[in-house]
Amino acid sequence: MTQQRQNLPVRHANVVGSVRPVLQMLKGTSTAKKAAKKAAKKATAPRSVIARPRRVAIQPLREVNWKRFWSGPIYTGGSHKSGGQQVVAILGPGALLERGCTALSSLPGAIGDARTSYPECAFKAGHLLNDQLGGPGDNWKNLTILHSSANSSMRAFDGPLQRAAGLLKKAYEYAYGNMRNPDALSWGLGIQVTISVDQTDPWGAGTPDKHIFQSVNCSAVLVTVATTFENYLTALPNNNTHKVVLRAKIQAVRDAMPANLDVQNYGPP
Repeated sequence: MTQQRQNLPVRHANVVGSVRPVLQMLKGTSTAKKAAKKAAKKATAPRSVIARPRRVAIQPLREVNWKRFWSGPIYTGGSHKSGGQQVVAILGPGALLERGCTALSSLPGAIGDARTSYPECAFKAGHLLNDQLGGPGDNWKNLTILHSSANSSMRAFDGPLQRAAGLLKKAYEYAYGNMRNPDALSWGLGIQVTISVDQTDPWGAGTPDKHIFQSVNCSAVLVTVATTFENYLTALPNNNTHKVVLRAKIQAVRDAMPANLDVQNYGPP
C-alpha cells in the first residue's frame, strides 16, 4: 500500500507530462488555422479604394511671380502733343501695384500751352490706364489733357477697377495656395480694360484747343484668355468645397467691376 502511494505522484507526473505536448500541438494547429482563415478572408474581401489628393510641391506665395498683363497694354492713335487716343489691356492677377502717381506734368506736349491759356481749369496729365494698374506716367501714349474735375471723375472708374483687380489676385491666391494648383498661374482669367479718348471732338481748331478733347470713354469686363480655367472648374464635382469658394471669389470680382463711364471734359469754359 505504501509502495502504491509512493508511485502515484510518479504516474500523475507522467500523465501530465505526456498531455502537455499534445495540447501545445493542438493549440499550434488551431492558431495556424485561424491565421490561414484570416488571411483568406482578407484576400477575398473587397477593398474600398480611397482616392487621395495629389500632393503638389509649389512655391510659397511670396515667391510667386503673378502675371501683370495677359495682353497689352496696346496703344493706338494720338500724338505727342495731344496724348494717347486708346489703350486696351487685359489685367492679370499681378496688375495692382502699390505706388504713388507717376505722371510727368510736362506731358502731353500741349499741356503747358493749355495751362497758360486756361489757368482756371488746373489741367492734369490724366492717365488712360491708371498708374496703380501699371499704366506708365512717363509715356504720352498713356496720358491725356484733363481739367481737374474730369480727372477727379476718372476715380469713379479707377477705384472700383483697382478693387476688382485686388479681388482677382485673391481668387488666384486661393486656387494656387489652398487648392494647391500650380496650373492656376496660366489660367488666363483677367480684366479687359479699354480707355478711349474721342479725338474727333476737340475743344476747338486752334492751339491748344485742338489737343484737348471733350470726353473719355472707360469700360472693363471680366474675360478668359484661355480655356484652362473653365475646363478646370467644370472637372471638379459641384459639391467640391474649393469649387464653391472659388466661384464665390470670382463672383466678387464681377460684383466689384466698375460700370462703363463717359468722363466729360467739356470746354472751353
